[in-house]
Amino acid sequence: SQECLTMAGTSAFQISNNEVVDCNDEGINVKDGSSDGKVYKNHVHQTLSTGIYIDAYAHRTYNIAVFQNLIHDSTNDNGIALGSEKGGLLEEVHIYNNIIYHNRFCGILLSTAGDGNNLDQHPMKNIRITNNTIYNNGWTKYGGGILVDNPDAQGTIIRNNLVSQNLSYQIAIDSTVPRQQVTVDHNLIDGYRGYEGETYGTDFVSGNPLFINPIMANFDLQTGSPAIDAGSQDGAPDDDFADNPRPQGAGVDIGAYETPGASKTANPSAARKGEIITYTIKFTGTGSPVTVTDTLPFQVSYQSSSLNCPGTVTYDKATRELQYSGTPASGQVCTIHIVVLVDTDERMAVSNSATIDNGQPPIVNVTAMVILNGLMLYLPLIFKAG
Repeated sequence: SQECLTMAGTSAFQISNNEVVDCNDEGINVKDGSSDGKVYKNHVHQTLSTGIYIDAYAHRTYNIAVFQNLIHDSTNDNGIALGSEKGGLLEEVHIYNNIIYHNRFCGILLSTAGDGNNLDQHPMKNIRITNNTIYNNGWTKYGGGILVDNPDAQGTIIRNNLVSQNLSYQIAIDSTVPRQQVTVDHNLIDGYRGYEGETYGTDFVSGNPLFINPIMANFDLQTGSPAIDAGSQDGAPDDDFADNPRPQGAGVDIGAYETPGASKTANPSAARKGEIITYTIKFTGTGSPVTVTDTLPFQVSYQSSSLNCPGTVTYDKATRELQYSGTPASGQVCTIHIVVLVDTDERMAVSNSATIDNGQPPIVNVTAMVILNGLMLYLPLIFKAG
């Protein structure tokens, strides 16, 4: 077979929470008359061709949302691509809150791919690309962040994307594409190359985004990142890659992550069976009672916990639930350390979330991802010769 997972001619569908790996062609393919669907929270990696491909093919394909996916290491193609291979109209597609890194060619591509019949029209309409983090794509002689290569695409919006250290360009528009059909604004550009058709757009931010640890695929933003509060609220998603609500500061953050007034990290962020991981949860007190709840993943076992602020931590072995209750002073930074042991020898990425509830909405969700047992052995390829 070609695609690992295919949805064709189907309406009202959902493709979610899958790990899609080692495909002989595309990872997830939505095509040929599908509509009113969602593709979200999938981990797509080591596919031979594009990770997620939305292709109208010969029939109108519309109203599709692609969000909160982690897509990396396509060995011979792109992270996400949109197509109309046989002239079907592709419209109302929203691509947002995805993390796309280290694919061979493009992070996101609006393509002119066809099936060899010399078809000269590939209609697309109202494609929105917002709040994605697109890093280090292109690891041969060519590749980049976002490329609009289709002159038939109308009403394309590229906004609030964090596009960093991609090989040939960060955001580029082919010379055949009418520029009035593409809106590019409020993106962070890190590594402008001067490639033909490359653009900053308007209201852009330029500079190092200050990822926490891109080598280990941690694309959360450090304090002081120029991406924080620099985005546009126009069309921005209501939440982020980790389900944190937007905005949480003076404005919307650029990229897939909205930096909360709280955080969760894992140290180390890659470990093997028998090794220790320390989760650290930080939040700022308001003077009101706070409850922090964290259900530990089944792949680890609880060892101990500690904290630096007033309150108590309890752990229920049966439910795997750790809970903090206390009333830190207003402005006090509270830190909770949770020490766990890796129990599995399976190779996987494990995402673990905690909720922080101070009795006032919204309840904040913080997430840390850990790579277990060598999944990220591909990552040394991130480094490119200057």
